[in-house]
Amino acid sequence: METTIHRDTKGNLTVTVAGIESPEAVTRGYQSVIQMLNKDKDKKEESDD
Repeated sequence: METTIHRDTKGNLTVTVAGIESPEAVTRGYQSVIQMLNKDKDKKEESDD
């Protein structure tokens, strides 16, 4: 199983999963983690202003 976490130029995270039977299930699992990380990042950016 290969998991790739990518941060784009805006700092948002995306995760891609390859090499397993059901990548959609794993990707959905990561989605909630990504949303938490992105929300946390947004809060930090707001507090920096």
